[in-house]
Amino acid sequence: MKAASIQPTWTTCAGCANCAIHTAHCSSWTRFRLASGVPGDGLPFEHSGIVPDVVALAKGIAGGVPMGAVAWRGRLGTISGGSHGSTFGGNPLACAAAVAAITTLRDENLVERAAVTGAWFQAELAALSLGQVREVRGLGLMIALELRGRVTPVLKTLQEEYGILALPAGLNVLRLLPPLVISREQLTTIRDALAEVLS
Repeated sequence: MKAASIQPTWTTCAGCANCAIHTAHCSSWTRFRLASGVPGDGLPFEHSGIVPDVVALAKGIAGGVPMGAVAWRGRLGTISGGSHGSTFGGNPLACAAAVAAITTLRDENLVERAAVTGAWFQAELAALSLGQVREVRGLGLMIALELRGRVTPVLKTLQEEYGILALPAGLNVLRLLPPLVISREQLTTIRDALAEVLS
């Protein structure tokens, strides 16, 4: 993508206003809706109809390299080069990693893929009709199973007996955040493990 082809509607700053990579590519972050992609439709606020003035981005923006960014509406003004800094801001490695991650998200249609694959997986989980599961919910590949009991024993069994890593979200919610490149075959393995553990 050429910077000249971008018509940004946001002003952005990742703490690297003097970095050529940042200048050429960062204005496309919000315009192309490619933050982490996990919810399946770009940025999570896009699902609710909210139009924020300021958006903070991090984590997946640089594919695992520590980096964050802030995007805000142009009417709020700009930050002049060199007037803002941060611990992980402005280094060429983080900027190059962000460009590579965003390019991969776009070129491999991973945001769209997350939406389709996530909807399929949520339907698969809901179809199990497991008695220990109160509700299956989520956006894209960011999925939660609200359990009728505590989540900790389930997490322990999934990890120790099946090699599946999941996270808690409170006392009774099992949270799944698989990578955007996960296959349906791998998700089927997770589904089958969940069916055994939660039956």
